[in-house]
Amino acid sequence: MAVEGPAPGNDRRRGKKYRRVRFFEGMMAWSGKPTSRDKRRASLASRRLMRPLPPRENPLGVPRAVMKELAAENLESDPVVWNARLQELLQEHKGD
Repeated sequence: MAVEGPAPGNDRRRGKKYRRVRFFEGMMAWSGKPTSRDKRRASLASRRLMRPLPPRENPLGVPRAVMKELAAENLESDPVVWNARLQELLQEHKGD
């Protein structure tokens, strides 16, 4: 089969080659659109960004010291015993 005319992507007008420009989903570039270099730079910069730390203690939850003490006691897995000891430790902690 013979192909007539210039090769795809080339145009012989005025003796120059013209590239066909294909746009992604019909969108044209505009000034200010981030390039891949800009995206990579922003990605790397966001990794070095200092983020705020979470609050030290949750004022609505069980204090960390109480949970550590409860975990150190290695109680049996019975929820009644565990909850009773948790309430005792919370009362002792509130008295401090």
